[in-house]
Amino acid sequence: MSSWLKQGNVLLEMSSFRDMIKDLYNGADMLFAIKSSTNAVQMGKAKTRYEDLLRRLDEHDVLNELDEQTVTALHMPERMQTHMRALHDALMDNSSGFEDILDEIMNGVPFHEDSSSHSGWIEGAHYVFRRVLGIDGHYSIRFQQAMETRQPRLQHHWEDAVKKAASKLGDAILNQRVYQSTTDRADQMQQNAEDLVNEAFERLRVYLADSSCRQLEAKISALRFNADCSAANIKWSE
Repeated sequence: MSSWLKQGNVLLEMSSFRDMIKDLYNGADMLFAIKSSTNAVQMGKAKTRYEDLLRRLDEHDVLNELDEQTVTALHMPERMQTHMRALHDALMDNSSGFEDILDEIMNGVPFHEDSSSHSGWIEGAHYVFRRVLGIDGHYSIRFQQAMETRQPRLQHHWEDAVKKAASKLGDAILNQRVYQSTTDRADQMQQNAEDLVNEAFERLRVYLADSSCRQLEAKISALRFNADCSAANIKWSE
């Protein structure tokens, strides 16, 4: 493959990478949204882009180069969706743990639902009350409004982490492609050299075969290649 074509492929991949990060930012709010029938599709697409980012970070070993705080922040959307119900129940029970849970989600502290300290989150009178009203499994308007005011803080913290990770990932992708291009060129030059040697000896073999009745002994005294191994100069004597 020609060098200009390889360079074009690198530029195309970097452009695709930038588009992926742009789309991820544009749909970031869906990673922290309260899931409903109206936004399920958008949340699914945002999750796919988010998982693609994590996969690329892992493939290029970027996660090991990031500080622990940044890595923790990158996984915030997962913690957010996992503990959405706990947040809702804490708010509905007027528990002081609501803000604590948000902080735990942001900072990555392992969250454990404690029925003794948050009695009524899953069981008890409020659970029965919600079942009677037929709203069990849904999120209240009050909770949605509460999250609307808090989501920007969480999302901004996550976007800062993505910015750091994306910068390192972009460098890793570019460096890998440049290295691969250099390696491919070296391999091609080696192959060219071997092909030229084979071709030269094949011509010599044909010449010797056509030398009717006379014997010819050839001695190669020098074998030189030009800079890019596209041609060879063989010095030999009969």
